[in-house]
Amino acid sequence: MAGRAKSDTKKRQILRDAHDQLMKRAAEAYCNELAKPPGVRRRGLRTICADFERIYFAETGSQIRLSHMTLKRLAEGGRTHTEAKAESSWITEDEANILIDFIIEMGHRGFPLSHRRIKEHVDEICRARLGPKFPASGVGRNWSYRFVEKYSDRIKTKRSRPLEEKRGRAVNPNTNEAWWELLEDTLTKYKIQRHNTYGVDEVGCQPYGEETEWVVGDASTSGPQYEVKSGNRETITVLATICADGTSTPPAIIFKGKAYQVKWAQDNPANASIGYSKKGWTDGEIGVEWMKIFDEQTATKANGEWRLLLVDGHNSHYTLAFLNYARTHMIIVICYPSHTTHIYQGLDVVIFATLKHHLNLERRIWQEKNGTPIDKTNFVGVYGRAHLRAFTAETIMAAFRKTGVWPFNPNVVTEEMMAPSKETSVEGHLPLVPPTPVRTIARLLEKISIEDDLPEDSDEESPGSSPTATASSSAFNTRMRVTFDEAVKKLSTTQLAYLTSINPATSEDAMPTTQTQPIPPPRATSRELFSSIKLKTPNEILLMAALREAEAANDALRQRVLALQATNVLNESYCTKLRFQLAHREEKKKNPKGKGKLVGDGLPRLLTGDDFYEWVVEFTNWQREEERKKKEKKQERARLKVAVDEWKKGEDACKVANAAKTERYHEAVKVWEREKAKAKAAKQTFRIKKPTRQPLQKAKAKPKLADFEQVDGIDDSSEEDDEEDDDDDDDDD
Repeated sequence: MAGRAKSDTKKRQILRDAHDQLMKRAAEAYCNELAKPPGVRRRGLRTICADFERIYFAETGSQIRLSHMTLKRLAEGGRTHTEAKAESSWITEDEANILIDFIIEMGHRGFPLSHRRIKEHVDEICRARLGPKFPASGVGRNWSYRFVEKYSDRIKTKRSRPLEEKRGRAVNPNTNEAWWELLEDTLTKYKIQRHNTYGVDEVGCQPYGEETEWVVGDASTSGPQYEVKSGNRETITVLATICADGTSTPPAIIFKGKAYQVKWAQDNPANASIGYSKKGWTDGEIGVEWMKIFDEQTATKANGEWRLLLVDGHNSHYTLAFLNYARTHMIIVICYPSHTTHIYQGLDVVIFATLKHHLNLERRIWQEKNGTPIDKTNFVGVYGRAHLRAFTAETIMAAFRKTGVWPFNPNVVTEEMMAPSKETSVEGHLPLVPPTPVRTIARLLEKISIEDDLPEDSDEESPGSSPTATASSSAFNTRMRVTFDEAVKKLSTTQLAYLTSINPATSEDAMPTTQTQPIPPPRATSRELFSSIKLKTPNEILLMAALREAEAANDALRQRVLALQATNVLNESYCTKLRFQLAHREEKKKNPKGKGKLVGDGLPRLLTGDDFYEWVVEFTNWQREEERKKKEKKQERARLKVAVDEWKKGEDACKVANAAKTERYHEAVKVWEREKAKAKAAKQTFRIKKPTRQPLQKAKAKPKLADFEQVDGIDDSSEEDDEEDDDDDDDDD
């Protein structure tokens, strides 16, 4: 299959690499010629260049010109153009390889790096190595693009596609192992045959579609070419069922509505079952009806054998009525692990993409032929034709084969598919694996911290061992244990405490930081100095060889230090990002959602098994009890509302009565004061007492919800009424 055309820069790079490799081969051949004994004819520089030009043309069909002077320089210990340019690069070849490994691993984990993020990581690596000499602006703006182009054989620019976080962490080694173990046990225990293995899933379809395509328009205008479509965004649910033998059952189409309409099924090429619900989705009632139809369509082919039905975790698949019908009709129902249908479910992995493609084609054919929008009256016909074209025997069997259901193949789920779950694993998975000694020490410390004590020495002496040797071995083990305990205790008080802790790390734990310092580049004059020295004595030759060996070891050590420092810088950046994610997850756990989930742990389930069935019965009873309590609460609130309304009326009447009393009191006081003033003016004794305020009517206490609560289904108010009736009876007596 033809790929994208290479850029001119990439072509020049490929040609330059090929030239350097061919020149190295020619230099090796020239050195072999020089090693020939005197008297034997040797090929010259020009002859060797011409020979290798012909060899390369015979191998590749392309021509490369070799310079005999460049060949001479390489034979004398010179460097190729690529090696010379590498010294002026911002990062070394080892650092580039580490960066590429980091990019690939982060992509596998579902956190691909953009060009901006790559530039930031390269700036961190270079700033750690060069220190103040590295410019504040970092590498060039287009550096990452040239880097990706240079190493296009390992990395390339891709268009990202969103993956829900729950789906990313759902496919992990634990759920994967549990899924394949459950599936294998079920296939073996019930002797499930290929023609009795089914899978079902729902897919949402919109009548007008949301797809876009390339069209031809006016070249003088810019921007998108708009296409007029119906604005109907109502979702129609389709239940599709496939069998591992390449067959499928007629689909079920669920419309949004309150009643069935005959015009929905006027054109039904796929013989689909048609239903309706308030929101256009499947629910418990529709699930049971679908199960009955599925049983009718597959019972004859099963011929009394067990049937296996693979479903997702939708709540309509584990209602009590659904499971009762399945258990009584020899149908085994297995639920996929939560949020993993994009890996394990054949309909999601293979068929639905093909179905939507054919559905888009059928939509366009309908609209171009009839000129009318697609709605409920014609959707069944349009979808039915797309369904028949998509659900072919080859496609259906490919769906079961690609997901490893039939033939049974757990190896279809690779490490790359489970890589996104490493972000939330209880075990540490750094993007760049530290060196082997570091991993070994970390695992040793972890093991020591978990073990309470070393195994006690056996009282029985082994054959051939002396009491002195046994005592010496025991003392040595004791000393080693004390040493290990002291090391673990000291580490637990440092930033490396996470190495010795058996508890999961939290976002508040202190993490070690990378202490970087500038690493000077190798001196370019060393190689020139070595080549300029004229060796005269055997000792000088030996010393020069030792010096060259030491220089090579020093260069190798420097490259190793650079690689380790780059690894630490990238891992620290990753841990910082992970720390923020962990803090966000901890914050969410502080406010957990309500209980009541049957498949909340995300593991696969045998829904028709006895254990899960009993759990469903218990859960159903719990739901009914919760519904009863909700109904009682609703009734209590209704009675409270009535009581509060009555209380408000009484409160208003009380306020009016008290206001009237207050007004009469103030009027009486005013009359009394006038009479008193008259008596004072007439110098008469005033003996009338000042009017007193009449006591105000006290308001009743506002009703509370607690006054109407029921205990064990018995209304408290009714009990109080009964007690009052009893008191009345006593009074009558």
